[in-house]
Amino acid sequence: MEKSPRLPYATYHQHRSHISLVMSHFFLGYLHDIHKAFEGDLAMVIVVGEIAHHNFTRHFGPSGLSKTASVLQTDPTRWAALPGCNAFSLANATGLPRETVRRKIKRLVELGWLARDTQGCLRITPALANHFQPRWNYDLMEALLATADRIREVAKKG
Repeated sequence: MEKSPRLPYATYHQHRSHISLVMSHFFLGYLHDIHKAFEGDLAMVIVVGEIAHHNFTRHFGPSGLSKTASVLQTDPTRWAALPGCNAFSLANATGLPRETVRRKIKRLVELGWLARDTQGCLRITPALANHFQPRWNYDLMEALLATADRIREVAKKG
């Protein structure tokens, strides 16, 4: 995979106001979308993000997603084998109070986006992936790439 060239700091510094405006346009749109998708609860975003990150970290290596993780898309029974985490570790990882984390977990379980096993370990569910992967993540990726392209255009125009 070919990497895009990085923007030299001097070029960024010269166009920083315009680049900041382009970036804030992307981030404001992203925050609005996140706010809507998570019932206006940004702490819930952090909690589910940390859980998903913990669940999948071991499935990524230098070459990308492992074959085991790829099987999850075709075999939902494998979701239960993801490494789980608990409210205490989430509170430590996020810096959010434990009681806040517990409330967010409760709501995410109600939405069907999290599952708790018999030991109380938490994992994301196929329902979460089904909600965000088909179109939401694609649209986000397209907006991010378009933003990167706009920043490169600003830098080229000088």
